[in-house]
Amino acid sequence: MSFFSNLVVPALLCLVFLVAVLRRVDLLSAFAKGVEDGLRVVWEMFPSLLLLTLTVGALSSSGAVQLLCRALQAPAKVLGIPEEVLPLALLRPLSGSGLRIGRHGWPGSSRFSPSMDRTALSAGSPVC
Repeated sequence: MSFFSNLVVPALLCLVFLVAVLRRVDLLSAFAKGVEDGLRVVWEMFPSLLLLTLTVGALSSSGAVQLLCRALQAPAKVLGIPEEVLPLALLRPLSGSGLRIGRHGWPGSSRFSPSMDRTALSAGSPVC
């Protein structure tokens, strides 16, 4: 299995190069355009990601999460929610959408588009 997995990336790069040569595509300009689009997306997402990171860090380090967890222990016990899950349940709505974008692409789209509506980032995510 490791022999096969070691060949996947080089074979894929050779395939992309071969298809580009056969279609007479200028690889350098296509690569530069892709890098430019990617950097534009990073530039647009950076303020939101920085705000999310600082908010989650501030809530965790200030003790606000622990305070809220202690306040919600009794209702969580009645609902059958384990005590260990409460910090995740409190922080997931703040950081969950960013995690979902990183792993599965933009919500509601099967294809990435740099000009996508910014409201996709502000959509709330379920706790579980």
